[in-house]
Amino acid sequence: MTIYHHSLLGCSPTPLGNYLKALGILRIIAEQLDPACRGWWQEEHFHLLSDKSQAEIERFFLDKYEPSPFVSPWNKGCGFFKVDDAGLAPLEKSLAKRFSRFRDGIKAAREPLNEISNADATIRAIKARTKTNRSFQTAEQRTLLRNSVPVQQTLAALEATLAKTDISPEDTEEIRREISTIQQILADVTTIPTKSEADKLKTSTGYKRLLG
Repeated sequence: MTIYHHSLLGCSPTPLGNYLKALGILRIIAEQLDPACRGWWQEEHFHLLSDKSQAEIERFFLDKYEPSPFVSPWNKGCGFFKVDDAGLAPLEKSLAKRFSRFRDGIKAAREPLNEISNADATIRAIKARTKTNRSFQTAEQRTLLRNSVPVQQTLAALEATLAKTDISPEDTEEIRREISTIQQILADVTTIPTKSEADKLKTSTGYKRLLG
């Protein structure tokens, strides 16, 4: 069996990125191509011993390498927050079998991201009702709120409390005001409020409960 000695001149001990690159190459080749490979540092760069030639290693990385399904959706530049991101989209849309685990990782990451995005859009839609300029609540935002499960749950909880027989008249009146405020936020209103009207809505318990 022929053993090939590869000198990876681009993998130096410093900076850290080059050091980690060498470790990554060793791990990937050992996991997916040659379990018996060996690596070490010498003369300020990384060396690799393998029964695979340079051409075989190059073909492996170009045609067979399976990237680890690790994504970082919490980072702004991760690609999840941009339509058809040049780095993420080709992997997500690829049909190649070797990218299947990575596609699964992207799919798994998108599910909680979609929930977060929807929650953020719902909060923005509520707050838009108090805007006194052109950023006032849009028809799309009102539709989003009316279809929002948390919003419907909030209204249902208030109405269930109102139906109880052991609450005081004062509490009954307060709950009715809260329900009225929430219904106002969901209503098809296109007139931009004045500053005093917006401030009054912001301080209302119904508005605060809906945001909560």
